[in-house]
Amino acid sequence: MARKRFYSPSTGGFSTETIHGGAIPADAVRVTEPHYARLMAAQAEGKAIVARDGRPRAIDPADDIEARTERNRRRRNRLLTESDWTQLPDSPLSETARLAWAEYRQALRDLDCSRKLGDAHWPPRPDGDA
Repeated sequence: MARKRFYSPSTGGFSTETIHGGAIPADAVRVTEPHYARLMAAQAEGKAIVARDGRPRAIDPADDIEARTERNRRRRNRLLTESDWTQLPDSPLSETARLAWAEYRQALRDLDCSRKLGDAHWPPRPDGDA
């Protein structure tokens, strides 16, 4: 009897009725044995298994636009959070420095986070009073 395998986009994992019984996530979709074998072979070669349209797909992690966009957004949001204080009215910065930080923060917001962004693409932090 063939083992029934399932893939859950919410957990990013595989389940079987034999092992997981009734604990298979509600969003799980059936995966055939040949598809599962191809996914495992691709993963062994360095590919990542991700959900696309609710189905498991093997992708090159460096080419995954969704993961790249999310990584870039997290970095951008962290940089914005770290510089929030520069825009407070009681910040110790001079008006010139505050304006430089405001321009830096706008440049962060203007980034296209879906692009491959090397360090040279990120705006440099303002020098000076910070």
